[in-house]
Amino acid sequence: MTDHPITPPPELVQQWMNEIYDDPNGVDQFVSSDDRALAARAAQWGYLQHEKALLDAMHATELPPS
Repeated sequence: MTDHPITPPPELVQQWMNEIYDDPNGVDQFVSSDDRALAARAAQWGYLQHEKALLDAMHATELPPS
């Protein structure tokens, strides 16, 4: 999973965990590998949704008459 090009950096995952648990000082100094894997999958899913929306928009347009 970490070899995927859409993998959030550990610092960003730590920031997200701090925001989720509403702890500005940090919930922990270390983010577990499960947390990183979940964040990576969420980022990949979000990217795929964005890509699908772009493709749907492209296919929804009509070409001008030739």
